[in-house]
Amino acid sequence: MMLCTTAGFLDLFDSVPGCPGQSLPPLFASSHEVEGIRFVSLDWLRTMKAAAGRPRDLLDLENLPPA
Repeated sequence: MMLCTTAGFLDLFDSVPGCPGQSLPPLFASSHEVEGIRFVSLDWLRTMKAAAGRPRDLLDLENLPPA
């Protein structure tokens, strides 16, 4: 689900996009909390963007910091 907020768009997931059957606990275990908000780790972000394969996601992958 994508929500539009005053701070921009927010993606909400109940599964790991592009990774069918992947359990959520490892995703949460590696997430980062900033001011009470959880963000996916860079490793998971790379995995999800690669799985999506959209042009914007592929461009994002080129611009993310190295692993």
